[in-house]
Amino acid sequence: MTSKTDNDKYPFCRVREDVPEKLETSAACPTHLTADNLQNKKDFIMKDQNVTAKSDSTPLPLVVAEKWEFRLNFHVVEGEHFYAIEDWIVGITGCDVRKAQLSWAKLQKQLLISNQQLSHTAPNGRVYQKDHTDDHGLYLIAQNLRVTKNRPALRAIKDYLAKAGVFADHLRTNKDGARDRLREELNAENPDKAMEEAVAGYRKQQRDDRWIDMRLKGVGHRLIFSSTLADTCKTRPDFAGATNAGYKELFDMVKAEIVKTLGLTKSQARKLRDHLSELALQGISLYESAASHKMRKLGRVLTRDEQVQIVRDCAVMITPGIHQLADYLGIDLLSGKNLIAE
Repeated sequence: MTSKTDNDKYPFCRVREDVPEKLETSAACPTHLTADNLQNKKDFIMKDQNVTAKSDSTPLPLVVAEKWEFRLNFHVVEGEHFYAIEDWIVGITGCDVRKAQLSWAKLQKQLLISNQQLSHTAPNGRVYQKDHTDDHGLYLIAQNLRVTKNRPALRAIKDYLAKAGVFADHLRTNKDGARDRLREELNAENPDKAMEEAVAGYRKQQRDDRWIDMRLKGVGHRLIFSSTLADTCKTRPDFAGATNAGYKELFDMVKAEIVKTLGLTKSQARKLRDHLSELALQGISLYESAASHKMRKLGRVLTRDEQVQIVRDCAVMITPGIHQLADYLGIDLLSGKNLIAE
């Protein structure tokens, strides 16, 4: 049956628990919010404004749906949220349902997004089986939708998601704890607390203030870099290829080789940059920031190969100086450990 508590919490969203046979409809929530009916948004805001305050555990897609006032149908199955893909595309782009369906059909050919069909209520009250996905699926969709003049809210939403940390490397990890850590470390509703917890975690690893400062700045640069790849690419960006292109020039190794060289576990490999030296982080931030600037300055849509080449070119330019500094400081570039003098 429909959860009254969750419906009170999320006034622009409707929740079902464990996929019941019959879906209860709610006239308070519209099926979609378009640019044409945006001015009439007061018509569908729930009359009861005394809603329960969001907690730190509120799923980020629901925070976005409420913040931008669009309906996001979702189900809770065995404790996990699954969201209506059409609702998400309509909400973040302002398009109609038909265009959302076409966009999703195109994205399915480009992205590997796990999805399943669950019940969804149409404007006419009929219940259909529609594709639903988890939060990571929604983030991938948002990341790969292009910002245009007909999608005025999409840029703000993508920036909001980026600040929440969802376009970081965690986005492409599997489910064995990465999602929970992401919500805990980079919760959009409590950034100060998230920052304190991240810093505390690095201090436990005996990292000094300079390294921590560089790591946190690097996270910001990486978010901008990932967002730029998505915004300027003709198709789905080659995130792994672009990342490894930079690594190959700076370290003469791709990620798998770096992981092996540092002797990292599978869990540690998911946060590879947490195990790199301060100087290595500086180098990565330099070429990723430069590559982001170059891609946007070109002012046109790029191919995957063009993006990878831009990253490679920027990494080539900064690599000699970074290696000279490592030699001058007498440290191993990857780990930051002191080298034994000959």
